[in-house]
Amino acid sequence: MSWIRRTYTWCVGGWQDGGIIRRTEVCCIACWMLDGGWMLLAWNLRIQRRKRRLLFSFVWRSRFGREDWRRVCRCWSIVDLQKRCSEFDMQQRAEGLSCRTFSCEAVLYRPWWLSRSVSMSQNQSTLEVALFIAWNHRKMAVRCSRRVALLCCCFAWQVFETASSVADPPPSLDDLWSGRAYFQPYVSHDIHSAGFEGVDAGTRVVVRNGTWYLFGRNDTGPTSQCPQGEISINVRASVDKGLTWGTPVVIVPANPAVSCLYADGTAFFDEDTGTWHYLSQALQKNWNLAHFYLPPQPSDPTASPLSTAWVPNPANPVVTGGQLFAQICNGTGKHCPSGMQDEGTPEIVAKSGGDFYVTFHGYDYKTRAAARGVARTPDFVNWSVTGGTPALPGDVIFAAEDCSSWNVSWAAGGCIGSGEASILTSPSGYMYQVIEATDVELTCDLQWGMQWWPLGLVRSKTWAASPQWEQMPTTQTPFVGGPAGQEPHVGCSIQYNSFHRDEVTQDVYFGFWDVSFHSANKTAPSSTWNLYKLQWGEPQLPMQWPGPAQKPVNCSTAESCKDSCTGFTQCPSDGRYYCCDAPAECSLQHACAGTPGLLDCACP
Repeated sequence: MSWIRRTYTWCVGGWQDGGIIRRTEVCCIACWMLDGGWMLLAWNLRIQRRKRRLLFSFVWRSRFGREDWRRVCRCWSIVDLQKRCSEFDMQQRAEGLSCRTFSCEAVLYRPWWLSRSVSMSQNQSTLEVALFIAWNHRKMAVRCSRRVALLCCCFAWQVFETASSVADPPPSLDDLWSGRAYFQPYVSHDIHSAGFEGVDAGTRVVVRNGTWYLFGRNDTGPTSQCPQGEISINVRASVDKGLTWGTPVVIVPANPAVSCLYADGTAFFDEDTGTWHYLSQALQKNWNLAHFYLPPQPSDPTASPLSTAWVPNPANPVVTGGQLFAQICNGTGKHCPSGMQDEGTPEIVAKSGGDFYVTFHGYDYKTRAAARGVARTPDFVNWSVTGGTPALPGDVIFAAEDCSSWNVSWAAGGCIGSGEASILTSPSGYMYQVIEATDVELTCDLQWGMQWWPLGLVRSKTWAASPQWEQMPTTQTPFVGGPAGQEPHVGCSIQYNSFHRDEVTQDVYFGFWDVSFHSANKTAPSSTWNLYKLQWGEPQLPMQWPGPAQKPVNCSTAESCKDSCTGFTQCPSDGRYYCCDAPAECSLQHACAGTPGLLDCACP
């Protein structure tokens, strides 16, 4: 029993004073024996109430030889428990809640205590193995996997049935990759629907102090100074985890003197300085990158981005078209052509070693090659594509070779590479990248049967160069859409995918837009933002395209056009229907007020 007391002192008392998990009292040591079955000779249950703490102590005693022990007994220590708990869990929530990410499968099987606490003779010894679990009575989540001994699981169920609040820890993307979790539909918002006005695309969610902030772009019509239209960036907040959203605040307005179009971008909150950053595409003569920031506001201790005090970087554009890819693609053995340009759809992935790590897509108009690059910057003015901690590859991280083997009937020439992407790092250290891939070209081909635009999922623990990121099995590709995912066979039907993690619950969310260019129901929304939540269970991959049924437009005759365009606005001047997605046969262009869609194509 002396060993039991020492173990309790180390596991519970030691942690309470600031051990591996500060003030989080979890200790699990379990043992199982294969030959001879379970040898449960004695057990003892003690329940001690100490303030808000319960202590369950189980004792097993068995006799077996040293060699038998090595052969038949396997134990799990809590040494690796730290990997299952986020820094926030350990340092903040531990005061009121125990570590909710603890899992029996997280612990190691190295019997670290054997040499220190048990004295075994050559032939036989008496081994006392104790299982202690102490937790705050408010909440705790412990999940025993199938690898853990049956006795441990049975014991866990008996204990947890007495608890007032018990739940599995939320799954991570590691569990999705391993086939133990899937994305379940969570909520959807139709474009320009009530409570979701003024956001068209380019959406990214950043969670700060329990509040969700949705950054996105708002496309408006042409003006005298911006005949091609205006695109601005706004942000809105949700206090109920995305179910409803507040009023948007414009943080990057269109500026005809600089750029009419601030399109797809990414937001990032710098914990070190309390500064918000936004990096956006900006169309001037070419596509460049522009940087905006919101310094700490003394009047707002919550550090909310809902402010009109965002400041443009004096060095804008901080990246000119082709600036970074000229460095990335220069040299032998690179996975991108030297003519790649148009750095766009940037994502500020992380800050490490004083540098912001940013990914972005690029395109070579001559060879029709697309790729995803990465660079680092301390200030969004000075950029490097190599070095750093972690180190950058000096090459693209996704290109045509990465998607060539996906289960997609690509057009002649195969997959050309990637567009927009989002990266989320799991507790294991893997970076999971959900990324667009396409064929034909990196613009939306709206003619039916011409272009695929699915999403893939790859992972890596380092900034590895293409094609070194791990792929899912071919039968599970692409991750979303493609032929098996019922994606409409038209470009850009899936757009603006992103991952985010709720900092309080550690739940993982995944969102993207479905876009209808050939909707069979002309009253259906033209696009919808779909949000999914990662849940325990077996995934069914590829994920299905969630949009409405599609029906290609037929503009070959006036009658077929009328059938295709029913529900669309008719131009008062000539009574024609206007279909935004008509193929080449319908080539007459009109600028009819109220015309839906992109091309304003007049049917015969």
